[in-house]
Order: sequence, then C-alpha cells, then structure tokens
Amino acid sequence: MHPINQYKNLVKHYLVKYSSFKEKSNTFSFVRLVLACATLFFLYKALATGSIPFVLAAILPLAGFVIVLIRHRSLLWEKRITENVLLINKQELAYLEERSLPFSDGLVFSDPNHFYTFDLDVFGKDSLFQHLNRANTFIGEKTLANKLKHILPSSEIVDTQEAVNELSQKLEWRQYIGTLGKTLKDNQNDYLKLLVWSRERQRQISVQVSVLSYLLPLIFIIVLGASILGILSLKWVVACFVVNLGLFGTQSAKIKREVVDAKNVAETIKNYGYILNSIETEDFTNPKLNRLQEILKTDGASKEIRRLSDIFLRIQGVNFDLGAIILNGTLAFHIHALKTLINWKTAHADKLEAWLCLMGEIEALNSLANFKFNNPRFSFPELNDSSIVSFQDLGHPLIEEKLRVTNSIDLNTSNFVILTGSNMSGKSTFLRTLGINMVLAGVGAPVCASSSSVYPMPIVVSMRQSDSLSSGESYFFAEVKRLKFIIEKLKTETCFVLLDEILRGTNSDDKQSGTIGVIQKIISLSVVGGIATHDLEVCKMTDQHPDKLQNRNFEVEIINDELVFDYKLREGICQNKSATFLMKKMEII
Repeated sequence: MHPINQYKNLVKHYLVKYSSFKEKSNTFSFVRLVLACATLFFLYKALATGSIPFVLAAILPLAGFVIVLIRHRSLLWEKRITENVLLINKQELAYLEERSLPFSDGLVFSDPNHFYTFDLDVFGKDSLFQHLNRANTFIGEKTLANKLKHILPSSEIVDTQEAVNELSQKLEWRQYIGTLGKTLKDNQNDYLKLLVWSRERQRQISVQVSVLSYLLPLIFIIVLGASILGILSLKWVVACFVVNLGLFGTQSAKIKREVVDAKNVAETIKNYGYILNSIETEDFTNPKLNRLQEILKTDGASKEIRRLSDIFLRIQGVNFDLGAIILNGTLAFHIHALKTLINWKTAHADKLEAWLCLMGEIEALNSLANFKFNNPRFSFPELNDSSIVSFQDLGHPLIEEKLRVTNSIDLNTSNFVILTGSNMSGKSTFLRTLGINMVLAGVGAPVCASSSSVYPMPIVVSMRQSDSLSSGESYFFAEVKRLKFIIEKLKTETCFVLLDEILRGTNSDDKQSGTIGVIQKIISLSVVGGIATHDLEVCKMTDQHPDKLQNRNFEVEIINDELVFDYKLREGICQNKSATFLMKKMEII
C-alpha cells in the first residue's frame, strides 16, 4: 500500500479513537462532579446534624470519586497519546500531498564553516534536516544533526542500512515513539540542566543527620500519641515539631541544590522513561538495534529513569509551603527524599547521559526509517572500496517525484567532471543532488536512485561561501581558504569534491587561470566529483587530460521563442546560451 493511503487509513482510525476517548472523558468528568457533590452533601449533613450515618454515607461517593479520578487521569493520558499520533499522521499526509514542513529545521545546528552542510542546505528552512527530522526530543534532533555532519565507515553504514530498513516497517511503533516525544516537549535547556545535575556530585548525608531523621519523627509520633492519651501536654508535640523542622533547616540548602526545577524535570524524565521502556520491550531482529536495546535492558534504564522521576516529584515541594512544613515537622520527609535521590545519583547518574544518547540514536534512526517509508522507490546504495560513485536514475530527494528529473552518472578518480550549461539549466541543482545523495549514503539512509554503488569518503564542497563581517573576511578569501582546505585534504585521502563557479570574487582572466590551476592541482591528487563552470576555455582541459577529465553539460533549447530546459545530463560541452536571449526577450538590451 502506498504511504499516502496508509496515512489516510490511520487518520480515519485515530479520529474515531480520539472521538471515543473524548466522549468517555466528558462522561468521567460528569461522574466526578456528581460524586464530589454527593460527598460534599453528606459531609454537610453530617456537620449540620452531627449524625454518624451521614459521615459513613460520605465515604462511598468519596471512594468512588478517587477511583474515577485515577481512571480519568489514565483516560486523559490515552486521549493525549491518541491526539498526538493523529497529529503525526495528519502531518505526514500533508507532507506527502502538499509538501508541508511542520518539522524543526535544525538551523541551530548550522555551521557555515562545515565542509558541506552549509553549501548543500543540510540545515535551515526546506533543508535536508527538515525533510528527514521526525525526532521530538532535543537529543534526538542533535543526534540526527551529528549524523548528517559525518560520513560513517563502511561497516557502520551497512549496520545502519539494515536497522533503518527494519524500522521502516515498524510504522505504528515509530509513531508511538514520536507521540511520546511530542507529549514530552523537552528542550535544550531542560536536557542540559539534567546533564549538569547528573555530573555534580553531592556529599552523602552525615550519619548523625541520618540517624536523627529516623529518631526524631519516631519521638514525635510517640509524643503525639501520649498527648492524645492525655499523658503529655500539647506543648511537647509542638516542641518535637519545631525540632524536626530545625533538622530539615540544616539540610534545606542541600535539598534545594538537587531540585533542578523538580516539577518540570520530573515530567520530562517520566516521559523519557516511557520512550526507553518502549525501546526495551520492542522485538528487533537487527544486530545494531539489539545491541542498543541490550544496553538499556541490562541497566534497567527505563525503570530507573521512572524511579528518578518519582523521587523528583516527592522532593519538588521543598519550599516552606504548608505541606512542606507539616511533612518535615512530622516525618523529616524531604531529608529522606534527599537520601533516596543521592543514593540514586551515586548508583546511576554516570549512566544517565548514555541512556539519553541511546534514546536519541533511536529517534535519529526512526527519522531515517520514516524517510525510507515515505519514499519506497528510493534504494540503499551498495558499497565499494574502489573509489567509485555510480548512480542510476539519480534525482534530488527533496524535489517532488512528479517534478523530479533524474540522470545517471558514473564517477571515479579518472573522470573528474567539468559541467557546463546556461543559467537555470540545472548545473547547481545537479551538484547538490550528487552531494545530498552522498550525504544520505554516508549516514546509512536510502538515496534517490534506482540503484547505486558508492565509496564512502569525505565530502568537501565549495558552492556557497560568504563574506564574514565579524572576521573581516571577504567572499574571495573565504573561498580561497576552502580551496586550500580541499587540496590539503586530498593530499591525505580520496575525497568527493563539488565546486560551483569558483573564484567569482575576482576578474575574468584571474578567474579562468585560477580555475584551471585548481583543477590541475586536484586531479593530480585522488579526487572524485565535479566542477560547474561557464568558462568554455576550462572545458578544453579535457584535451590535455583525457584520462582525468570529462565534459558533461545541460543544454537549453529555444522553442517558439521560449527557453526550454529538460535538465537532462549530456556528454560534451554546452553549445547554447540563454542569457542574451532572455535579456532581449525582457527588453533589457
């Protein structure tokens, strides 16, 4: 079944389910109100008449109210989950049918100095990241961004391909993970707060304070009992209460240091636990996924994360409100909560970041799997160790299928491509198509091609250098620095290099001689890739280096006084020109 039809079916299914939960929720709200009113009525009658039967009569609706309240909370959680999974399917449907992009664009991860991500639009509006990203936690997005910034070794690419392929078939499980992430709504600040907390080591509570935290509440209970029996006066109860509060006061600073915005963090951690539990309990066949799962299961990660959430919830009322005063004046409540938290931290804090990074890895893999699911015609590239890059029916993965034009190309260290074509003919788009698909191949994702064979290698691109006002760096100097980096990189290893109209910041003679010099230098090294140029003199280099260079082009035709582009890659040098024709047509010249 086509993904669009599957999403439509799921939208219908979850709409019915959500409506059912909404109706049940309204019913529970009404029943809660009735039970609450009944409880208050019988309590009022009991106070008004002093009748014990009315007190007993109030117990039944009160018990019913508590039971309904607990069930209603569970129902509201299920309703929220259903609402979010419905939203996910609506978003995917809108993405495939309308190219809607309600997903984070990852602009925060952009780096203009990176070897290829800036030039290839990996981050930002309508970027590769935005089309891929289905992570809903900060660490998930960060992990996906880091993947797109690096090319994996061949063995890891194969493992990732297999994991992505298996996850692509687990649609409902992937969406459940996404739903939990949407419910979570964490952010970078919450995530970093938690990590900072986990790395700070707190001294254990002293033996004396620990003993007193048990002894003083026990004394309070005994004195309270004696007071009720009339053996001791109430002032002894008050004295014990004050002493307990004093003990709490000696530890309150330590407790507050551990709070870390406890309520918000507790909710965040609780949902982390749900996600980790879903990973721990899912059935996987892929070795990579099984390895990740085994780490969590061995550590009991989800259980411990949820326990940490419970501890934070217990400790959150540390400020001197009425509840905190009563609990600490009677039972030294927060001192016991602090001891539990410190014990948890000592036992598990050093594993917390690893658990969350593993969660992020699964979210990133789910994003790649979703990309595979949404594009069933895309294929995983075969890997080779011969410095070969071969694509059949290669297209840009971010262009809609109905608008996409595909081309086939075979590249190696013996045929660096000089690409020519008039303006708007598709040169730059084709270079980006090559680059984006090499990035996808390098992270273990499917590529937009019917078949392909790729040698995983560093990608280095010079297509979009920019002036830097902060460093006083001109466009030209930034580009020369990038070219210098490329040449130094090629001296140590084979690289996939894409260049687009280099040296635009200088005069035409300088540009021509400089471009020829750069090409001569890089083809003397181990390079795979191509350069786009308008300079036909540069194309003549293939006569001197037929074993290293080849000319390919995109042509434009003038049909019925209109420019017609077919975006098909051809052998040889571009012959037609469009700039003069277009300016005459628009009466500029």
